[in-house]
Amino acid sequence: RNLATDLSQDALAKAREGRFDEIEVHRGVVPVLIKEYFRRDGPHYVIKEEVSKLVQFDEFNLVGDWPGLTPVDVVLLRNVVRFMNAETKKEILGKLKHVLKPDGYLLLGAQEMTDETDSSFTLVPGDKAVYYQPSNSQTSA
Repeated sequence: RNLATDLSQDALAKAREGRFDEIEVHRGVVPVLIKEYFRRDGPHYVIKEEVSKLVQFDEFNLVGDWPGLTPVDVVLLRNVVRFMNAETKKEILGKLKHVLKPDGYLLLGAQEMTDETDSSFTLVPGDKAVYYQPSNSQTSA
């Protein structure tokens, strides 16, 4: 199961629609992936139906309770925790520690780090990006 979450109903509605303008789709998506996973609809790019069926979109508050989440392989948490105070970051990272599989990956925004609030994640440099893993599971990139 692929789960995409946000606290904003507007952001979820836009994600569910999967419709992006030229600037949005070209910001971070390489042309080969655009061709494979999107179709043109006038001036917009729309995620192909077979791809959108793979994702479930739900409202989710990182600061609230996390009932029913099963262990996951990857968490993308870009540009979210950087706006939170240290105590809230620590609380969220603590929850992630229990949701992320031991060999899972946590990807944060470029300006976010876990080491200032939680040492249970290790920064792992990759070829084109860096990511975090639970400290007890180092793998080579």
